[in-house]
Amino acid sequence: MRVTRNLFALAAAAAAYLVVPAQANANTLTLNAVLIERQYQQTTNRPCVIGENSCTYVTPVPPTTNAVISDSGGPIDVTSADFLVSTIRALFGGTGDTFMVGFDVNQTNVVQTISRFEMYVNDVLIDSYAPAIATPVPPTIGGGNGTGYADYLFTGFTSLAGFGANDIVTFRAVMPITNDGREQFFLIELAGPNPCTGIICEPVVTPEPGTLLMFGTGLALLAARLRRRKA
Repeated sequence: MRVTRNLFALAAAAAAYLVVPAQANANTLTLNAVLIERQYQQTTNRPCVIGENSCTYVTPVPPTTNAVISDSGGPIDVTSADFLVSTIRALFGGTGDTFMVGFDVNQTNVVQTISRFEMYVNDVLIDSYAPAIATPVPPTIGGGNGTGYADYLFTGFTSLAGFGANDIVTFRAVMPITNDGREQFFLIELAGPNPCTGIICEPVVTPEPGTLLMFGTGLALLAARLRRRKA
């Protein structure tokens, strides 16, 4: 019975959660699966911008209520605390104009999904990951399940070099399906121009709507067949 329920849940996750496309002027971010185990840890690469209370934050940007993800499950739409551009630069020795965001997944055997990750400067949307259909994000080799290490990287952020020290940076994450523990999103200094070489990580390809719907339908039929056998 548990297998049947899980298959139905996966089918629902695959076929549901259409999202609104990103704003036309926003730069498009890429979601990458981390392939090297424990490559990026949130206590070493910091600060957390969205996450749980154990996340490593920095002053003068303490964790705020809207930047902490509840562990109650269900859809989430959370926004980070405000970061000054000067604060982010100081984290990386004054050269933190380019960075990635690590994404640590913590889930049950029902695959979670993400439909948006965004960066705003002074409340203006600058960068956005917003696929046509929410992307399944199971744990990867890089992080495992809920270990405090990044399973995924968001890359392609606009450099902060053109912004002033007192400009305000915020981040937003939207996940239609969450469960188990809390997810963490944290800053990682970008050491080179191409962080995703195919060795450390690889881009995640979100299936087209028709392909995903066919996949979900197949899972539902398989679950129904298993249910009839058990009956």
